[in-house]
Amino acid sequence: MILLRWDSAIYLAVDTYQQGHSMDFEISDDGTLIRYSGSGGDVVIPEGVKFIERDGVFDRQVEITTLSLPSTLLGHKHDPLSSRQAHVLKVKPGGQVKLKLYSKANAGGLGNSDAIFELLELDLPSLKNYIVDANNPVYIATDGVLMVKDRFVLDVPKQSTLPFEMERTYQEYMALDASLRTFEGPALWIKFHHKTIFLLALEQFIKTTVLKYNLSNLKVLYFPDATKLGKLSQRTTWMSKISSVIVAPKLEVDDSDSTINHLAILGYGYRPDLYAPEHAVRYLELMQEFEDNLYLDAIDFGFPSIANVYKSLWEQREVSKLIPNNEEQACKRLIEAVLYGSMDDISRVLSYNFSFLGKFKEDREDYTHGGVAALAVACRYGGYDKLKFLLEHEKFNCALNEINQSLIDRFKDKISLWQVIGFVAGFAWHVFFYINADGEIRDLKPISIDERFKCLDLLAHRFYEPNDALGWMCFYACLMGREELACKLIEQVNFKDFYKKNAVKTGLLAIEEGIRDTLEFSPRNVVILAKAFKDHGCKLPLTRFSQVRNLYDHPEIIRELFGIANVNISHIINLVDHACSNHAKEVIEAVFESGRHFSPQAMQSFLNSATECGDPEIVSFMLDYQSRYRKQDDGSWSRQSLTL
Repeated sequence: MILLRWDSAIYLAVDTYQQGHSMDFEISDDGTLIRYSGSGGDVVIPEGVKFIERDGVFDRQVEITTLSLPSTLLGHKHDPLSSRQAHVLKVKPGGQVKLKLYSKANAGGLGNSDAIFELLELDLPSLKNYIVDANNPVYIATDGVLMVKDRFVLDVPKQSTLPFEMERTYQEYMALDASLRTFEGPALWIKFHHKTIFLLALEQFIKTTVLKYNLSNLKVLYFPDATKLGKLSQRTTWMSKISSVIVAPKLEVDDSDSTINHLAILGYGYRPDLYAPEHAVRYLELMQEFEDNLYLDAIDFGFPSIANVYKSLWEQREVSKLIPNNEEQACKRLIEAVLYGSMDDISRVLSYNFSFLGKFKEDREDYTHGGVAALAVACRYGGYDKLKFLLEHEKFNCALNEINQSLIDRFKDKISLWQVIGFVAGFAWHVFFYINADGEIRDLKPISIDERFKCLDLLAHRFYEPNDALGWMCFYACLMGREELACKLIEQVNFKDFYKKNAVKTGLLAIEEGIRDTLEFSPRNVVILAKAFKDHGCKLPLTRFSQVRNLYDHPEIIRELFGIANVNISHIINLVDHACSNHAKEVIEAVFESGRHFSPQAMQSFLNSATECGDPEIVSFMLDYQSRYRKQDDGSWSRQSLTL
């Protein structure tokens, strides 16, 4: 090894590389490459080099065509005063290494062998290929492209034969807002010069290049000159799996529901600035046309900028002035008018030559007719005045009077009144728009409960018989905590008759859903309803375990409710078993202090659960409970006294 001293700094050159090249590299004693002064061409960085200075190492005028990185190279030294993202190479026992993002928060857990560095970023205008030593712990090279091992593409040589280009450098990418960094590395653009997009050829290209790896980069398939699609193939599911969009500013897309069309529309959302105004209008239409699918794709596949385009459109709260081409588009315009528009907007949309309440599609189980959906949307978001306007509009009212009973039943089935006015929205059925995890359209907030009840009153009296309408109004008033309204109605309602009439199919489902959701969000209201049922000589049914399960964290409600409601005994047994397993003595106490009478068989199940849990306090409590109850003539067990 040759040691060279210059300006009090020590540099080294490696014997194996000294034939005509030993003076090409200036390397500090800590393994930092300071300068390369060779003639370019195929350049091999010596083994032992750990870091490369960010500036002044390579002369841009020197044509370096291939750069070989040694096994020891990590990247650039990290400046703790800079805002650049660093990485840590953690060395585990046994010599295994793991690459992690560095932050000051995890700096305290670093070992002596761990290295902090910044990923390699070089500006080499003549570079065609990277080559990386197989033992390098950070990088690999495939097709001459530099990648962070098994993670993402880091850099594409400027003169690569592949049509690849990085959208930005790694540090530029990491400087973006965290919400926009859903991939580990920056987007990779792949440029194609085809005028027609042929999917099979595209698939073959992807499978034979670096794209075949499952890399955490967005792949932008860029077709600047393409105007049409070749023959569509069913073999297009692979495209979404490689996290890709198609940016084709001149492509004439249609409204077919195909993967390729979706990716092209997403591509517009990703880079709308590349599209001429006449194309942008069409793409915007299609973004809204396929909103329910594409917004979720943008979220699921990690395209936040596309999701932001949608949010920007929603924030404009505009009703499209474009004349619809079909019934579905017309219904969508109507719903938009109810969500955001004025009465004039609703009138304008209803003036289009479509029925809105005509024959609806039966080939999709989740499809609900748009006109009926507009009524539900008005109840939750539009408000009483818009709902009244719809119901009284001559065209809409006539159509509503002419529809057959099956549509009314479908309204009750798919759009139960509880799903419209309750705590949790039920807009999971098809209303053409994005529905969030809470069932709300476009993340909208519902109108006030009082306003929803005004709408409920109007709709209930339109779709139900008078007595039935009063029953539902009173039922929902109790659940939603509208005590004043409930008190006014309760004298006019017989809950025993109400439940008997509605405890079938759709009616039972609406009752069960209402109770389940209220037990989760406002369980005290269910106690009020149960007492009202009791006063009418019947018991409120809690027939689903999903209802009972929501009470696990509310022992005070269990204590009040289980004695006056009709709770399925198997659900109580399951609840007690779960409480025993989790040593939740307060839940067990509440069950037995509710005044509910239990059969000997139920008592034995409780005792079995207590014994199996292995908690001596619970076992003792169960035995004490059993000893303090006396057997009745009918075989049930009745409480005499109970202490824990």
